[in-house]
Amino acid sequence: MISILADAGSSLSPATVGTIIGAVVVALLGGGVLGKKTGKAEGKAEAMLIGPQPFMVELKQDFVTRREFEKLEGRLETSVTEMKGLFRETMSEMKCQTNLTLKKMDGQNERLTKKIEEVAGGAYGGRQKLWETLNPLRVEVGALQATSDVAGQLGKLAAAITPPPTKVQPTHQS
Repeated sequence: MISILADAGSSLSPATVGTIIGAVVVALLGGGVLGKKTGKAEGKAEAMLIGPQPFMVELKQDFVTRREFEKLEGRLETSVTEMKGLFRETMSEMKCQTNLTLKKMDGQNERLTKKIEEVAGGAYGGRQKLWETLNPLRVEVGALQATSDVAGQLGKLAAAITPPPTKVQPTHQS
């Protein structure tokens, strides 16, 4: 047989020759020619138990069929697609609302900034007007203080208003 394979080897690929040799060895071992004789070959029947029983009922209860699995896959794909769409819609709405809110805040910020500038400008202008009025008055008061001695003038006025003492002597009656 090996000589037949050797002769055939020139036209067969090495993979095919290996497959043929493997099949022959398996056939010899499986048939009991090379290996130990099994109970059937000796005339004894061996019982084989597949468990747990009832085996088929448990398989039907615990496993899904190909069709059930494909239906589940289809539902999952549909649900995932819907959820992605809802997520995109929600995010775009949130982005729009955020942009609107930011625009409103920017507008309010600009209005407040203008108002603060107006109030600050008005306060500065009012202070300038007060100083424009007070500065000449301050100069005049300073000049009056330098040229006049109010206390001295009041003393002179008081002396002028008071009557002079008389030198008349009172008479005595005795």
